[in-house]
Amino acid sequence: ACDELVASELILGGVFNELTPQAVVALCACLVAESSEKVKRAQPMHADLAEPFAKVQATARAVCEVLNGCGIATDPLEFVASFDGGLVNVAYAWANGVTFDALTGLCDLFEGSIIRAIRRLSELLDELQSAAKAIGNEELFQKLEAGAKLIRRDICFAASLYIEG
Repeated sequence: ACDELVASELILGGVFNELTPQAVVALCACLVAESSEKVKRAQPMHADLAEPFAKVQATARAVCEVLNGCGIATDPLEFVASFDGGLVNVAYAWANGVTFDALTGLCDLFEGSIIRAIRRLSELLDELQSAAKAIGNEELFQKLEAGAKLIRRDICFAASLYIEG
């Protein structure tokens, strides 16, 4: 669901440890940004998320240096830019209980794109829960589980109207 090296470095580096479940969800949104539609006119990042987002970018730069050092040609600017912060505020608002109608006003994405990004984020949180469990970080596991519960609601996780049960 995301760049595994950056996600691993964030987990092992303890970046998520001091964050609330809502902030963890929001920060993970930049990890799925590469496979999501880009927000063109993102609002300024929430103050609580600016420092953790800077850590994500620093981690991405460090991973890029290692990749280049190993002979895997990676453009640093392009690699770091792939961890876009446009969805961070959207995910943070959704995790904090904002209605979907209000959520659509936070960005210029179509409703379906927002839903796809939140569902992809949910999948990533499941993967990160498995990683936290594997390394024995029960506190992070609980935090990721709580974050996943916060976003799995309403229209984003409603059964499809097109599939018969």
